[in-house]
Amino acid sequence: MNGDQRQLWTGDDIQITSSHGSARRTDPVTSHLAALDAARDAPTMRILALAQLCAAPEGLTDFELADRLTRVLNRPVQQTSAGKRRGELRDAGQVRDSGLKRPAPSGSLSIVWAATLEGRDVYLRWASAQSAEPA
Repeated sequence: MNGDQRQLWTGDDIQITSSHGSARRTDPVTSHLAALDAARDAPTMRILALAQLCAAPEGLTDFELADRLTRVLNRPVQQTSAGKRRGELRDAGQVRDSGLKRPAPSGSLSIVWAATLEGRDVYLRWASAQSAEPA
């Protein structure tokens, strides 16, 4: 285990370590396993979320984003997971609050998020690099 990692769980010859802090020390092992999965999947989910936001000139709520990601990945994506990735994109300046609100499934108003020019540029550069890679 290097200096950036901490031991999360050891048992039956299995040791789980993490270099991120997305699960608390007191959380059950299942939370730590989920955090490892999220850390592995986060970069892919972020670019897929950005792609969906770039493809939606009207913007998307986190619920709408989760629905679109569910269709793209052909597996359920929760609103909270979509919102986590969208929040990372917001923090990176690639997504912004559009100023609009739309009803969530509960009827409460939800923020509509839109890709920024920087976000569109990041996505276009990523898509261009993907198409340039040999098959």
